[in-house]
Amino acid sequence: MHIHPQLSILIRGASETLPANIGINQNLWTDRSLDQYGVNGFSPLLTRDSSGTIHVESNTVRDFTLHEFLGIWGESMDSGQIVSNPIQPGESVCLFVNGQSMSPSSDVTFDNQQKILLEIPPNFQPCSAIS
Repeated sequence: MHIHPQLSILIRGASETLPANIGINQNLWTDRSLDQYGVNGFSPLLTRDSSGTIHVESNTVRDFTLHEFLGIWGESMDSGQIVSNPIQPGESVCLFVNGQSMSPSSDVTFDNQQKILLEIPPNFQPCSAIS
């Protein structure tokens, strides 16, 4: 199995860079619970560069999710924060998949060429889809 979802993170109008080598570099590989699905000694969910492309490279066909990827990275997303960026009172947590708004408490099952956006809008603005 080999697919490539795309993850973008916008924090108050600034783009956050997804680190290269998540699931490859031991310092960027916190949760090892999916290691059995990896190929060539890597996590089944990894990044090779900082483009935002997530490589789902698994020896088994199964659903993999955004929360699993964030866990491997050692990050999370919930109503209180997005990848170590705390939500301030009055701010929103936004999740968009292919331009469609989803509840931030939802988990996203990865699909090939899928576009995922995690956002804390600037200036206490509401969520709005950004393509």
